[in-house]
Amino acid sequence: MRIVKSSNVVKGFLESGKYSDIVDFPCIEKSLRRCRKDKISTESLRLRLVRVDLPSGEAEVLVTSLTDQQAYPTSLFANLYHQRWGVEEDYKVLKNRLNIENYSSVSVEGILQDLHAKLLTKNLAASAIHDAKQKIKKPKNNRLYEYKINFTFAINQLKDNVVRFIMKLAEFELYELLISKISKNLSVIRPDRKFFRQDRRNKTNKYPMNYKRMC
Repeated sequence: MRIVKSSNVVKGFLESGKYSDIVDFPCIEKSLRRCRKDKISTESLRLRLVRVDLPSGEAEVLVTSLTDQQAYPTSLFANLYHQRWGVEEDYKVLKNRLNIENYSSVSVEGILQDLHAKLLTKNLAASAIHDAKQKIKKPKNNRLYEYKINFTFAINQLKDNVVRFIMKLAEFELYELLISKISKNLSVIRPDRKFFRQDRRNKTNKYPMNYKRMC
């Protein structure tokens, strides 16, 4: 995982100029109180720090429990961390598109109903996209970029019809119509696109408008 550079351990690692090092993370005072309360060990954690130089010139620091530097050479970690992107995008769909943290109930049963309903909606959208891919027509002209189906649009089309399909209140023609609409709403794929990472810790708007919720 990526780690912030504010701790003294990480600052010392960056100042050393090393690209990989095994370091001990001591238990800070705040964590000490929590660990003692929960009867958890307060011993230091021995972890590995890996430095990755970004194209912008900024140094990114990753932390890992893979401390064997022979079995896991430093050169592996930049690409390994990049492979987390698909997982992070899935979390973005759950948190920002489906607004999964915004429950409509305070009971355990109600929260589980919300959770499973939104997960079902996401899975149905993924299934619909799988069917819609079969209907995409190859462009006659040569496009500069590849295109993919817009997941947000698919969720938007299904969110008001999930109950109809589950209760068998809709005809198959409705599903065909939705699949046809989903297959025509495409988003461009821009490879190797990079953005400046903003610090969002001080932002008060948890659900920004550029990530509109779908449910």
